Amino acid sequence: MLETVFILFLLCFYIGISAENSEVKLYSIGNGTPKILVISGVHGDEIAGVVLVKELLFSSLKNGTLYLIPEANFRAVDLKKRTPYYMDDLNRSFPGSDKNLTQRIAREIYDIIDEIQPNLIIDLHESPYKYDENKDPNLYIGNTVILAESTLEKFMDLVLEFELITILGGAKGSLNYEVSSRLKIPVLTIETSKEEDLYNRVEKQRDIVKRTLEYFRMELE
Repeated sequence: MLETVFILFLLCFYIGISAENSEVKLYSIGNGTPKILVISGVHGDEIAGVVLVKELLFSSLKNGTLYLIPEANFRAVDLKKRTPYYMDDLNRSFPGSDKNLTQRIAREIYDIIDEIQPNLIIDLHESPYKYDENKDPNLYIGNTVILAESTLEKFMDLVLEFELITILGGAKGSLNYEVSSRLKIPVLTIETSKEEDLYNRVEKQRDIVKRTLEYFRMELE
């Protein structure tokens, strides 16, 4: 019963075009600044982030606002597919447009980010394999953090705490590249490796979110 009441409370903070037309559900915990956005489910087969962000819905904060998007592409998450056959890759579709469904979702997420103006975005992803610079970067990118050079300069101390391999510069069309270059909002794209079991992947991502919140003095309670 209490969980049901809490979910209804969280839904009061839903932000979108409208309950009927919106593709993206955004939740917020706390209020004021700093503001951190954690987003998962851009690709539907990368489930560690989805598990974590849904758990975070039941958190409380000492300070600031934590924004959460558990399922950026709920259709992909429902199918447990990277991308549904009838859609394009969401993470190559930013900043989006009204051209097609994928572009509309990308635009909605982009507009949400522009509206809330978070201090930092944590973009949770997963790779089939651990990082290997000599192999396909689309498959061997696990245990890395991807970020713009300006973001690294600003958050060097925080990024070093993660103990991940650092990759500078996201791909064009990705949330990371387009938001950091166009909106000048720093983005950390975290890639865990599916070679590890789900529990360890979730815990790695949880630790990164926890360290980030502590860095901004907005610890979870």
